Amino acid sequence: MSKITILRKKIDKTDEKIKELLFKRAALVKEIGEVKRGENGKIKDQEREDEIIGKMENEYEKNIFNTILKESRKLQ
Repeated sequence: MSKITILRKKIDKTDEKIKELLFKRAALVKEIGEVKRGENGKIKDQEREDEIIGKMENEYEKNIFNTILKESRKLQ
C-alpha cells in the first residue's frame, strides 16, 4: 500500500470523527435555538461568536469555525 493511500485512510477516519462531532454540535445548536426563541428571539450573538473565533489560532481554524457558526445560525 502506498504512503498516500495510508494517509488518505487516516484522513477518512478523521473525517468520520469530525462528522460525528458536527452532528453532536448541531443537536446542541438546535436546543440553544429553542431557548433563544423562548427568551428573546435573537439568534445571532456576536459577542459569543467573537469569543469562539478568538480561541482559534490561525486563519485555517478561523475560516472553518466561521463556516460552522454561519451554518449553526441557519439550524437555529
